[in-house]
Amino acid sequence: DSKVGFKVGLGGNDIVGPVNVYDSVFYDNLQGGFHFHADADGPALVERCIAYGHTGVDDYGFQLDGSLGEAGFDRQINSSIAYNNYEGIHLYQYNFNADMELYNNTIYGSEYGIYIETHGSQNRPLGHELYNNIFSDSEYGLFCENETDA
Repeated sequence: DSKVGFKVGLGGNDIVGPVNVYDSVFYDNLQGGFHFHADADGPALVERCIAYGHTGVDDYGFQLDGSLGEAGFDRQINSSIAYNNYEGIHLYQYNFNADMELYNNTIYGSEYGIYIETHGSQNRPLGHELYNNIFSDSEYGLFCENETDA
């Protein structure tokens, strides 16, 4: 019952990474399962993990943020399962960027299966890649929100 099962970053632009998480379960935390925050630079890989039971409004199974520092870091979630979360997987960009990739994931029982959120006027081209993801029993399978300051 922690706030977030596993959160990387916060409190400065420290270089963190690579961060690799394998074969883990994130269940019923107060806010979310796994969060790679924008303050953390470097690549992240989540593989063969399960996130479920994060059902409060804006709670997520997995969340990847873009980078406040150097661009082009790969951040990936592969071969994982997100179910019974408000947001299965949340990709978040705000005046920073990273290449985010989702491969072979199963997302079901969520209000939003995959939620892609982009804000700010300085966003660079995004390199999101989504392949072989399965959506089921979600209000919105893939939801994209783009709000710029310009």
